[in-house]
Amino acid sequence: MAINFELRSVSTRKNATSFLYCKVREGSVNVRFRSDIEVTTNDYHKAFRKGASRAALNSYNSTAEGAKVLSQKETVKAQVIAAIADGLTTAEEIGGRVHAALVLDDARKKAAEAARLQTSCVLPYMDRFIDKATKGEIKTARRKNFDASTIMYYKNLRRYFAGFVGCNSNITFNDLNNDIADGFVKSMEDNSIMVSTQKNILACMAAVCRRAWNNGLIDPVKVGVCDLWKMPTPKDDEMKAEIALTESEVDAIWELADSRTLDSTDQLTLDVFLAGVYSMQRFSDYSRFSKDMVVEIEGRKFLHVKQDKTENYVDIPLVGRLNEVLARNDYNFTKLDAKTRKWVGKLGYLPFSRHLRNILHGLSKDVPSLRQMVATQLTHGEIKMESKFKELLALKSEGKIKTASNEYYVLMRDMKIQNANGCMGTEYLWKRNAHGEVIKEKWSLASSHLARRTGITLALDAGILSDDQIRKISGHKTLKAFRRYDKRDVKKQNANIYDALERAANNSKSKVVTMAVNQ
Repeated sequence: MAINFELRSVSTRKNATSFLYCKVREGSVNVRFRSDIEVTTNDYHKAFRKGASRAALNSYNSTAEGAKVLSQKETVKAQVIAAIADGLTTAEEIGGRVHAALVLDDARKKAAEAARLQTSCVLPYMDRFIDKATKGEIKTARRKNFDASTIMYYKNLRRYFAGFVGCNSNITFNDLNNDIADGFVKSMEDNSIMVSTQKNILACMAAVCRRAWNNGLIDPVKVGVCDLWKMPTPKDDEMKAEIALTESEVDAIWELADSRTLDSTDQLTLDVFLAGVYSMQRFSDYSRFSKDMVVEIEGRKFLHVKQDKTENYVDIPLVGRLNEVLARNDYNFTKLDAKTRKWVGKLGYLPFSRHLRNILHGLSKDVPSLRQMVATQLTHGEIKMESKFKELLALKSEGKIKTASNEYYVLMRDMKIQNANGCMGTEYLWKRNAHGEVIKEKWSLASSHLARRTGITLALDAGILSDDQIRKISGHKTLKAFRRYDKRDVKKQNANIYDALERAANNSKSKVVTMAVNQ
């Protein structure tokens, strides 16, 4: 059977197209019909004209059009053979069968491409990623389940990115570029997202892109998509203030906890916090201290802890107050979760932080330093709340807020916050200093990580252990990461440096005097 394709129109116009004709000769069948194979006239003619070189043919076949035409020709040949085998003999019958096959084949390819594009769309991919991460069906780089706080960052990423792209929700990973990355950062800045939060959001975006790359959803030439989301480490004045408690403040907390006058939840909160201070660990570690971590090494007791974040092991000496606070809790801060049947901390992250702030607020009446004002940054939620408060004040001044309306109750709530922060008579919910910086009382900045910062700072200030010995307990692998936890008073450090140099100078003078006397 002879099946040939010919181009009946050779236009000299650039990018002109035409359809190929198919000529079939088999026994008594000798027909010619127009196929649905469309080609660029000049390009096809150069490759298939009489006397064309093999290089020209190979060059055309290597193009996207050439590959498509080659596939369509194979479909036409298969359908022609099947049609003749079924007894079809006319050009209309054979051509109709070929037409139906090419249309169906094209529809299938378009559907497959649409499905591929849908799979590679950023927002639907994020939805699937978050759903699977929540269910534990995908793991972190360390092959662990994503914790709740990390999943929350991914949810925020999805929300912020959806707000940025707006109606262009079908954007794919291959569409991502520098302009989109810069625009996304600008949109977060415009929405008053804290710089430290922006950095975490972009880290999540980079992780999503790397997973999409590994899943084959990003073209090889677009490998740079994974590197679009880098951001420098925020400066101190761009982040929420990271405080540490002083030795006298920790002593006051110890005395309160040691008095055993608190209710069970507050008592547990302070004991867990103090264990974090004296162990210098993260909340994910000190909140789940248990008796099976207690080991004896050469007659000395230690807590042998596998750190949840890094999966490194550290040995924490069980001495002094750390041993006391753990002993009165039977060396156990864990409980068996009834649903998951897993051992978890008795206190969750959010309840712990809330109870800790409430306790420190009450303690600040007797410990004035906890009421010290500290310059900090407002969170995204606080900025939105304060902005809404300004709008409500304007509406109130115009008499547009009705009693018992939703706006009325929001305004009443915000005015209580304003009154508690001593900002009455202003348009702000939080105080500002002379430089316009937000200032808050020290106790209000307490969080679960306060224990680790405080423990390391006090250990450095005491000077009993070397930096390397402290790092061995805290688990820090790099000096740079460790130094971020040094919150010692700068004035006090400068005074210590001055005193050390002065002692050295005085010792040097005394040696000179001694030598002169001896001579």
